[in-house]
Amino acid sequence: MYTDENSIPWTGDADFMQIGFPKVVPSINVNDNLPLPMRTLRVFPNSDNYLIWKKYCYSIDIGTAGSDLVRILVRASFYYGNYDGLSNPPSFELMFDGNYWTKVQTTLDNKPLSYETIYVVKAKATNICIAQREPGMNPFISTLEVCRLRYTMYNAVPANYALFAMARGAFGSNKTIRYPDDTYDRIWFEVPSANAVTSDAPSITTGTTYNEPPMAIMQKAITGSNLSFWVPDPSAFNVYMYLYFSEVTSLSAGETRSFLLYRDKILMSAHRISPPYESVLELSYTNLYLSNDTKFYLVPTANSTLPPILNAMETYSLSQELNEGTDPNDVQGLEMLKKAYSVLRDWTGDPCRPSSYSWIWISCDLNADPPRVTALDLSDNDLCGPVPSSIKSSNNYRLQQGNPNIGKSCSPGSNGKDATDTEVKIKIRETKPEQKMEQTRKRDRTAMLELRNHIKTELMEQPRIGAQPDI
Repeated sequence: MYTDENSIPWTGDADFMQIGFPKVVPSINVNDNLPLPMRTLRVFPNSDNYLIWKKYCYSIDIGTAGSDLVRILVRASFYYGNYDGLSNPPSFELMFDGNYWTKVQTTLDNKPLSYETIYVVKAKATNICIAQREPGMNPFISTLEVCRLRYTMYNAVPANYALFAMARGAFGSNKTIRYPDDTYDRIWFEVPSANAVTSDAPSITTGTTYNEPPMAIMQKAITGSNLSFWVPDPSAFNVYMYLYFSEVTSLSAGETRSFLLYRDKILMSAHRISPPYESVLELSYTNLYLSNDTKFYLVPTANSTLPPILNAMETYSLSQELNEGTDPNDVQGLEMLKKAYSVLRDWTGDPCRPSSYSWIWISCDLNADPPRVTALDLSDNDLCGPVPSSIKSSNNYRLQQGNPNIGKSCSPGSNGKDATDTEVKIKIRETKPEQKMEQTRKRDRTAMLELRNHIKTELMEQPRIGAQPDI
């Protein structure tokens, strides 16, 4: 257990992941600014050259009941640091609960990469996975952070969609703000400005808003007679933007502050914006399209005596509609099979989703709602031991013909006598290399179709937001 400078406790991943190998970044590639948790990683080498479409998943218990919905924030970070001495930073896929998240392209730079998403978990646990996508490119992960949010937070987003973080900034601040100032450990990067102002409010109530921005980001703001701001490299459809405003001083009689929001020359605000004192006004805008040239303007109304202000902003891209996970009863049966046969335990995450990363020894009906496991093919394994009763009695899927020879004793010299119910030999035929290559080709073709619809998230790098006081 390690507690960092932000009072965030970190623990090792040994209780969450039993496959892969822990590695340490060489000291020559570590600078003083690199956080301690980023100096170690877990790598997942794949020794099977034919099987490249494989995922490695962390199962995180969220503690939800079957009918409960919980919204969570997940942050995955990666620092290659030339840990293997090959100077060959890999690329691989990042996904959650059977859904694509993004492609991770690591570099030789001395800056970690971080990706963040917000989504609703409908089960007791969530699976965050990294997956090999090219031969010789071994996926790895440095840190994984999961935080429960209130379900009412970011509720403009339907439960069957996810948000991928693009930018989050605290205007006027000269330092990054996160936990413990933000209970949910959202990282608000500083956006310093010569036109920064500080609130004189003794306290600012933020709990009345949906997203509960931390008070620390509402104590600073930027101002200007015609205030503009933008998001660098934002080109994306379906952008969700949240703006936060709080008056920085108690206005005297005759003073007013009101303004309108424009995207380029298009009016966005249906009503004039008048920030409240000692509390927060939260505005959300959905399904925006942003280009590299998009700018936002806060323009004072005709009767406003004070210039516009802006305290903070978040932008996210919206995912495609999320996949329904494999039927829980099928998953439970497969988990029992994995417990019975240790050689199967490195197959993790959703068995059927995404289809290009489904477990190679099962067949799925993806047209079913939810997807169902229809057959098991345990080729290339020499399994011995009890077959779970849930598998033997299940009518939902079948053992493929010619694969397990169930009913033979494991004991040497049994001469094929019937086994007891707890002693079952599964004799396997070997899959030929050319057969396995054809299986991989089919998965590759399916994967390419899915990747065409793959939404790429932007990296959260500091700073991610630009601000300009006047135009």
